[in-house]
Amino acid sequence: MVPGANSFKLGGILALAFLSRLGYDGYLYRHHFAKDPTAAARYAGPDGYWALSLGLLQRGDYAFVPGRPETGREPLYPVVLAAVESVFGTSFWPGLWLNALLGALTSWLLYLLAWRLTAKTSVALLAALLAAMDPEWIFWSGMLYRETFLTFLLALWLLLDARAQVTPTPALYAAMGAAFGALALSRSPFIPLGAAYVLLAASRLRPAAWWRTLGAFALTATLFQIPWVLRNERITGHFVPGASIGGFHVYAPLRIDYSKPEMPVGTELDDPLVQSLNHSKLSPEQKDRVYYRAAWKIIRRRPLLFLNTFRIKAVKLWRPYPHPEWRFNYPHSFRAIEILGLLSNLPLWLLGLAGLWFMKRGGRDISLPAAILVVMTLIYGVFWGAARFHAPLVAALVVPAAIAAQRLKEALAP
Repeated sequence: MVPGANSFKLGGILALAFLSRLGYDGYLYRHHFAKDPTAAARYAGPDGYWALSLGLLQRGDYAFVPGRPETGREPLYPVVLAAVESVFGTSFWPGLWLNALLGALTSWLLYLLAWRLTAKTSVALLAALLAAMDPEWIFWSGMLYRETFLTFLLALWLLLDARAQVTPTPALYAAMGAAFGALALSRSPFIPLGAAYVLLAASRLRPAAWWRTLGAFALTATLFQIPWVLRNERITGHFVPGASIGGFHVYAPLRIDYSKPEMPVGTELDDPLVQSLNHSKLSPEQKDRVYYRAAWKIIRRRPLLFLNTFRIKAVKLWRPYPHPEWRFNYPHSFRAIEILGLLSNLPLWLLGLAGLWFMKRGGRDISLPAAILVVMTLIYGVFWGAARFHAPLVAALVVPAAIAAQRLKEALAP
């Protein structure tokens, strides 16, 4: 039974979430790209995850180039894509159908979360509707990026945490460990968030319960990582958790001239070290260590440069519209995308922050949503702060936004 006893309205919202994404995809690929299948495929799979999934299916290896195992891309999302494509075919469409389904499931999870926190059907339905029709989430669901998958996992973790605050059972903490483990195996910058969560959760649990709860969380999360780490150890001879491109993502922003226009994604950085390593025979793991050492050297010598770069990347992370290069290859007006991002994201974010404040004043534990926003902003400020990376983090703001909207409606009522 659906909490709130309003299954008809909820079913309509979930159908809207699914069909709006499919409708957008249909327009995008069957209308705009109808005469250029090559451009359609390039737009659908811009970050290589579709290519990796096809490699798993067709060659049985996880690599962009046969014989050169990939360690720079976390594996879970391509594995999920490959599983779906093994059933429905190897075009990009099964991945888009999966994104549409995940969008609907995310709306359902946030409905359940809002209902658990407020016991108000109106707030829960509004949270589901905000998730279903968020323009940015619909936009990213039209490409085989990880954002839709990560949003679903964060919504699941938030719901499980809300349940664990009432009944802190080992099973719930193990389930949260699985959700977090899947996040970390999909995008490695989330790894520090797990450590932060353990510290925050420990403060609300009795020390005697730590082993049964936080131990279950840590064990399950670790089990997710072990096969990937052992595989990388066997291939490279080094301990490689997550991905082997973190060093470049710390170093490169320190070498960018931010007084010039923003470089399109994929532009090669005009830097002597980058040029040298791009033409060297070092393995990706060896290059990564060189980049980390070079970045640390710059940070020690020029801490103010690092702080300014951090500020720029943190601001870029929360830019309410995509990278400006979309003005060249996005099928609509980029100006329209900017305006839509400002009109949809900024009110949602402000309401979400207000809702977190209301929840805190009401005695709610907001440690996980706050950690998602704060810790991940810090991590992306150090590494790579692409604007799309904030999209999954917004899962932490949807239910608080619905709560704040309800409070505003009640305050304005005659």
